[in-house]
Amino acid sequence: MPTKRFSVLTLFLVFALTLAGCVQPAPMAPSDATGETAPSAGSTSGETSAAPDQVAPGGTWARAELSDASNLNPILSSETASSNVSNFLFTGLVGQDPFSGALVPEGSMSESWEVSDDGLIWTFQLRDGVTWSDGEPIDAADFKFTYATRGHREH
Repeated sequence: MPTKRFSVLTLFLVFALTLAGCVQPAPMAPSDATGETAPSAGSTSGETSAAPDQVAPGGTWARAELSDASNLNPILSSETASSNVSNFLFTGLVGQDPFSGALVPEGSMSESWEVSDDGLIWTFQLRDGVTWSDGEPIDAADFKFTYATRGHREH
């Protein structure tokens, strides 16, 4: 009988620990420059916070990687760590909505694009005034070079 009680108690303890591990922690509001904590989402102070789809300036964001990036050239990056860092450093031809995952022009080098009916031809309208660090304008030839350098063949 004591063995059965011990087994039931052990099973209950394992279940309780598993359930406790599934509980989500309460979100913490970031501190402002004075060290005071900003009101949290459930706060009733009169201040309003940015909606989830709006970007609020400032703050710190950290992301852990399993390894260091071996290079920061997006054309040469061949492993995940380098590609992940390059994606934060270099603007792409298209952007991606962080909530839906949809391709969008916001945050990208293109204003808009059209896709042919068969899906094989994509025509991009590049943003005006986008330049390299030396002031030279970025044009379609730059994108063609990058696409060809990454091993894609033209049809």
